[in-house]
Amino acid sequence: MTVEAVEEIPMPKSVSLQYERLFDSSTGLPGIALLLDRVEMALVRALRIRRQVGVLWFAEVRSWRDGADCPFSGIPFRSVLRLDDTVARVSERGFVVVCNDLEDEEDAPAIAQRVLGATKLAGRLGIAVSRPSEPARVLLTRAAHQAGVTNWSPGW
Repeated sequence: MTVEAVEEIPMPKSVSLQYERLFDSSTGLPGIALLLDRVEMALVRALRIRRQVGVLWFAEVRSWRDGADCPFSGIPFRSVLRLDDTVARVSERGFVVVCNDLEDEEDAPAIAQRVLGATKLAGRLGIAVSRPSEPARVLLTRAAHQAGVTNWSPGW
């Protein structure tokens, strides 16, 4: 049996730039551009099936135990979220959870409590639940403002 060396084929620059635009390079989590797309798709689905979308905006996140900055790559999001929910990194110490198919407004705070309990994180939290025909940018802005994030702009 012979083993041949396989030459690695470099990724085209356009593909690399597209990936960098959609995903956070240090965590692999969706970034802001992909977050906006996921919220738009969730809102379309919610309107069709008569449900709501919740946005949980976690700002100034730090470890609850020692107050240190939180490395997002080590957070066990999947243990408390559904497979079709989205977690996106929006800043150095901020992330957003998009919760699909909520039956009522009380579901979003319950999910936030599960995330906080499982991750042991501390910081500011903003919660917004979709209104009929509300644009994604408006929903995200309401959640950001609830979390005290005033320098976030939906104009990207």
